[in-house]
Amino acid sequence: ELRKKLLKEIAAAGYSQVGLMGLVACQAAYEEGAEWLAQLKAYLEENRKFVKAYLEEHLPVELLPQIAKTLCERHLSIGADGWLDFKALHLNEKELEHLIVDKAHLWLDSGAMFGPDGEGFERINIACPRATVEKALKQLEAAIRG
Repeated sequence: ELRKKLLKEIAAAGYSQVGLMGLVACQAAYEEGAEWLAQLKAYLEENRKFVKAYLEEHLPVELLPQIAKTLCERHLSIGADGWLDFKALHLNEKELEHLIVDKAHLWLDSGAMFGPDGEGFERINIACPRATVEKALKQLEAAIRG
């Protein structure tokens, strides 16, 4: 009975057993992926600079300095996300969600999931092609301006 409960929780959390191909890929990444990882870090830093500059020029939204990283990112020192401060818009959480999901057609992570201190903040993933980041920012801009 305890095992069934554990398996149910594992499934709910999105974890699963690692397959052979996953193990081989992981080993290859650690043994031969240093150059790729360095290039990825540089690309992500350029995406971060792009987001910061775009927001400063076009929107009353601030990209916060990177102060915390997820477990995977901390281990690899990758900055694949950024926290956006929407407080200057003076929206409550429901209005902010409507702006982002319904108007901008984006899916960000609400800071409110971390409690009241997270309200007004959204997490954006910048680990994607620059064109995707730019498209998302333009959609956000159109939603705010509209």
